Amino acid sequence: MAATLKQAVVALFSSTSEKERSEANTWLMAYAATSEAWEGAHGLLSDSDEQVAYFGANLLFMKVRSEWHGLPEATKTAIYGAVRQVIVERSAAAGPEWSRLTPALKRLCLVLAGAAVRSSAVESFAREALGMISESSGTGAPA
Repeated sequence: MAATLKQAVVALFSSTSEKERSEANTWLMAYAATSEAWEGAHGLLSDSDEQVAYFGANLLFMKVRSEWHGLPEATKTAIYGAVRQVIVERSAAAGPEWSRLTPALKRLCLVLAGAAVRSSAVESFAREALGMISESSGTGAPA
């Protein structure tokens, strides 16, 4: 399924055929509505093609906005942790300046923010976000 997902994303952004782009879009819209899309989107985040990684981040963003409240707490925790880990790993590679984050990483930050505002533990999410910022800048805890 992961290969089919990536092929559909690449076709959507790169195909010169309107028919192929339309078919890819139709397939991706149907896929986005499935529970498998959570894992598939996460898999796209590590792709070297920035458009593919951004698509995965945006898919997660859309799913958080529309499905977060219906997920079991354990699933929410797993998704939040996986996204947080990707942000930490990829932002470390981007360097100390947040302005160097790719569009996919910026979208992943919005995924975490969306999850936070849709959760009962908003304060702990906010503290963790501030901790991530201070860790990446090497300044220690924020004042």
